[in-house]
Amino acid sequence: MLDTKNVKSKAGEFLTCHQEEAKLIRQANDLLTTYSNEATSESIEKLNAALPKIRDKITEQTDTQAGIIAEYAASEVEEVHKSFLDTVLAKDAAGLRPLFDKLLSQTALAEGVDEIFKYRFLSYVLQSCKFTTGEGRFRELMGVLGDRQFVVDKINYTGPKAGLADPDTDNPKSEKTNPRDKVADAKLLKDSSGNLAEFIKAKRVVNEPRTANPKRTEIRNATVLMDSSLKLLPVYYGLTGEKEVLAFTSPLFTAIHHELGHVVNSLKGQGGRKADKYMPDEAELFWLTDQEELQNISLDQYSDKAFSDELKLPERIAHGAFTSFDYATPELNEQFLQQDLKKWDQKTYKLEELRSGLLRKIKSVASKDWRPYTVSGEKPTGLQKISAVLTTLQTTRKGVLEQLAQVRNLAKASHENPSSTRTKTTSKFYEVVTAMKFGSPEDLIAADDALARAWSPLSPSQDPEPGLFTEEEVERVEASGRNPNVLTEFPRLPGE
Repeated sequence: MLDTKNVKSKAGEFLTCHQEEAKLIRQANDLLTTYSNEATSESIEKLNAALPKIRDKITEQTDTQAGIIAEYAASEVEEVHKSFLDTVLAKDAAGLRPLFDKLLSQTALAEGVDEIFKYRFLSYVLQSCKFTTGEGRFRELMGVLGDRQFVVDKINYTGPKAGLADPDTDNPKSEKTNPRDKVADAKLLKDSSGNLAEFIKAKRVVNEPRTANPKRTEIRNATVLMDSSLKLLPVYYGLTGEKEVLAFTSPLFTAIHHELGHVVNSLKGQGGRKADKYMPDEAELFWLTDQEELQNISLDQYSDKAFSDELKLPERIAHGAFTSFDYATPELNEQFLQQDLKKWDQKTYKLEELRSGLLRKIKSVASKDWRPYTVSGEKPTGLQKISAVLTTLQTTRKGVLEQLAQVRNLAKASHENPSSTRTKTTSKFYEVVTAMKFGSPEDLIAADDALARAWSPLSPSQDPEPGLFTEEEVERVEASGRNPNVLTEFPRLPGE
């Protein structure tokens, strides 16, 4: 039991576990990032060798923390509670202490549920309160919980879930009354070019009302269903600030934070309507599941996104962007991971698709017959080197980016060493590829467009010399009517 003599050391032990979990999460995310960038058999082997050990070590930390919270619960000394919470939260916790103790006193166990689940739940809540987003949601929860009990039950698979203890009776009273505008959602998705991430951004601007259910005061107890295996490592798919899709994990206290958001919305009478689920015929919106998950993950002031920003983690894309690595999952499936990474890229910014497409287009152009565009009738040396680099196209994110960088460096070397016999078309190719950027969708679209437009000899150029014109190029100038925006097919084979 905690007492005045050991409370500081026990709080320190709780924090050590918290810090150890953070270190383990970083290790897991380093491996998941490597796999996201290099989806190879070697990287999946390393991932599957390490993740079970990381998951089990995290479980050990949580078990230790749960034991300490059990000792906290057994103590009735106010000074012990004060000292413990002040130390764990690294501040004067006078405002939070009565709220945490209230939750502790109102947290009950369902029949047959081990006490360990109660204290795991409370340890997750306390850890969340170390962060602005977590504390905000906890205060919001306690503001609407009233005298209701929080009943801890268990679930036989996947991670924790939370909601109302009697969903059949109380869920209808918890749903907001205004329906979802499906027509407006369809238009917003279209205006967002089918990009799920841009749709969500636009939703934040819309800030739709959530009309509270007048029967919300009749709602009774809440519940949290804790994972029965005691072993779970959630794997999400999220976007980085550079709009790249990464597989990543997050501390389990963020999963409880997410679930408490559902409880808060329900007790406010602003939960998502069952009738308003996104359906398969609503294209990409189907992956959001429903308004409730969209609100909780992406829109609320204490959303998963807000917590991810605070923890400097990727932003989870949607409710469907998730897979569970638990006791029933001996290893992550390489094929499924690759499919998921590709799927979420295609549903958002299509960076991988744009980069691979650009690489294929550069290869196609560089591999064409350049004899009509050279003075000597031989393929230029720089283009020979570029073609050689692109003999086999890479498929991983890292490989494609490295290959694009190689091509740009080769083009740059030729561009910066002009030749008196270099033709306008060859010179323009080097110039365009040298200027390419590969970091954002906008950069890639611009690079693709520049490559398409480079083949008009009248196209604006920054070449150090005007460049020579072959007979073929003169014919294309005439065919374009001297309009630099007219795209003539390039390159054409001799005789075409």
